[in-house]
Amino acid sequence: MKIISKHLLTKTASIFFAVFLFLSCSDDSSTDEKKTESSENGENLLSGASFSLWEGSKGSYDSTTGKLTLKNGHGGNGGGFSFNASASGFKYAKLSYENLDLPNINFRLSYSDGTYSEVYLQTHLNEAYIELDKDRKSKITGIAFKSRHSEGETGKESASVTLKKLKFVNEKTSAPQKSTFIDKQEGVFNDSITALELSDKIGFGFSLGCGLNKCPFKNDSKSKYLGYGFQNNYKDDASANRWEIPLKMNLEDQETALGNQTGGMAFELCESPLVTKEFIDSVKEKGFKSIRIAATWFPHIIDKNYTIDPYFMERVKQVVDWAIADGLYVLFNEHHSVHEYCPNPLKYADGYNLIEKDREESERYLKAIYTQICKTFNGSYDEHLIFETLNEPRIIQEDGTAVWAAMISDSELRTATKILNDYNQLIVDTIRASGGNNAKRFIMIPTYATDYSTVASEYLKLPEDTASGKLMVAIHWYPLGFNSESAKRTAYSKSMKTDFETAFKAAYDRFISKGVPVTMTEFGIENNDCN
Repeated sequence: MKIISKHLLTKTASIFFAVFLFLSCSDDSSTDEKKTESSENGENLLSGASFSLWEGSKGSYDSTTGKLTLKNGHGGNGGGFSFNASASGFKYAKLSYENLDLPNINFRLSYSDGTYSEVYLQTHLNEAYIELDKDRKSKITGIAFKSRHSEGETGKESASVTLKKLKFVNEKTSAPQKSTFIDKQEGVFNDSITALELSDKIGFGFSLGCGLNKCPFKNDSKSKYLGYGFQNNYKDDASANRWEIPLKMNLEDQETALGNQTGGMAFELCESPLVTKEFIDSVKEKGFKSIRIAATWFPHIIDKNYTIDPYFMERVKQVVDWAIADGLYVLFNEHHSVHEYCPNPLKYADGYNLIEKDREESERYLKAIYTQICKTFNGSYDEHLIFETLNEPRIIQEDGTAVWAAMISDSELRTATKILNDYNQLIVDTIRASGGNNAKRFIMIPTYATDYSTVASEYLKLPEDTASGKLMVAIHWYPLGFNSESAKRTAYSKSMKTDFETAFKAAYDRFISKGVPVTMTEFGIENNDCN
């Protein structure tokens, strides 16, 4: 059994940290109906509005050119325009801009009651929209901008953007379209290698913790703040924990806050630095043979056909290609599409769930994203690219509780694993049907919750496969637990040794002895503070 090291930011503390400071601008609650009424006809609300930097912030604003520059520094550097306006009769605040050099600047709209909404500006767009809350839009007190990430995360001392116009509108302008890359190359593939031989080659690997797998939680009654990509709305309440309690916006259509406003590379700067070629090179230089690259797709779906934002797909491909060029084996994992705060039943672009009533939507989603993944990653990639179908698939209950392996009953495990088997079969069939090298690509299949303890379950069935000997099994294991002071250990005990032997024997008896390798695609031993 090969072990893939764990460096996943969603579970353990990263070596990179970001501190987010949430500040509101302007507290004047008066209105300016005249300015608002003409705004859709072209009047710029920025004209004549006073700009000021937040206290202690470093930056500059040139009112002649509209260029705003902010020092990069964990969200504490920012400034804004103070004005009083009513957007009654309008649906969006629309900002036009250009020359954004880094995807780490937030655009924030403030209301007179202290609440506010914000989105990231994106480097490949020149417009940003914030959907207005219908109960608050008559009293808008200004807008603000802030750089959300440090020089260590971005690689640059400052970020800049040229601000053109702010006005209130009722319709969004269609974002520029980019063609999705289709991999038509007929590449080589070592079809003689067995799964066990490939497992040996994968060796000891590195699990990449990065923003490609960030997932925002929805703005509904079950949400908690994660805040990366979707329109985020916050309470300005000193007694409340802003990290936990977003403003429950009374939007006309919540779905209009989704799609291509989700931020692309802006996601990557949330608690982690932008992945660079130099970083991928360093993984190779340290001696690792493989790298796990996880991507979360549902925040980047931009239409009713489940189309993945081509700009995001292009970025994911760039990172994968860097690793492939270095000769690393890439475990390419669909990540975070099942999570504790999915609405139940699932709605459009919410991912999947292992419960029967969510099956239809789940299967639509999974088939759609894997069809697109297979178009982008096919003949140009040999056996160095391995698909890992799902990450920790599990039941999400009506109240948003995740049912982990330690919590599940035998009857629940039987039912949920049957659904998981069907999802894995659907994904494998979709991969094989895409032809080319995907017709013979190695594929990793997760157990329930990708948990080592469910690897021996008789309910888990490997998919039927038109390719022979190309399936592998993926499990995760944190033998000391995680995020828990009670997990503190100072020695390798006899009971721990027994746990390892039991887990390894179960994997061997169930799969390895039959020629199917079992790979730990996440593994972590933590001591005390989980660092």
